[in-house]
Amino acid sequence: KKGWNFHGQPFEIMPGTSVQLQDLAGLFSLTSMTQGTFLQKLLEEYIDKGEARTIAASVMDWVDSDNSSRSNGAEQADYAGVTVRNGPIQTFTELAYVKGMTIEAEQVLMENATFQPTAYFNPMTAPERLLAAYVGDKGKAAAVTALKKQKNFNSRAVEDLTQVTHDEGVDYIIG
Repeated sequence: KKGWNFHGQPFEIMPGTSVQLQDLAGLFSLTSMTQGTFLQKLLEEYIDKGEARTIAASVMDWVDSDNSSRSNGAEQADYAGVTVRNGPIQTFTELAYVKGMTIEAEQVLMENATFQPTAYFNPMTAPERLLAAYVGDKGKAAAVTALKKQKNFNSRAVEDLTQVTHDEGVDYIIG
């Protein structure tokens, strides 16, 4: 349909009715993550680097199955009155219990993350701030956002601009 998109930009489907769709592959999957480095990079875009390290390590400890704390992280012994899941986070509400979590960090995750597993990351449908953290360049991410508003927005243009190529963890297919 004319005007439809899957990168979180509202569009009108009929006079007076707008919708907003987001391809989950364009978000950071808290379920599929295997290490906290990217999570930390995302958070560092918005909050203090020390806080970002603590939150990223604590989220990773929250979801892993062991009781060994990472550097700056937290396991069951570090929490009073809260049971650490030691499995995938189920809701955004659960994030509030993670050591070091702030309202700002929780908001960043709500805007850029999903609890659904994803098989790959789609830079073409990622929110600008998430893409900036992924490519390490706010200017390139802003340029992709500008491209999204053009009629000729396509995966080749995004790939050329960001230098993020298709591989086993990246695909330019709407999920």
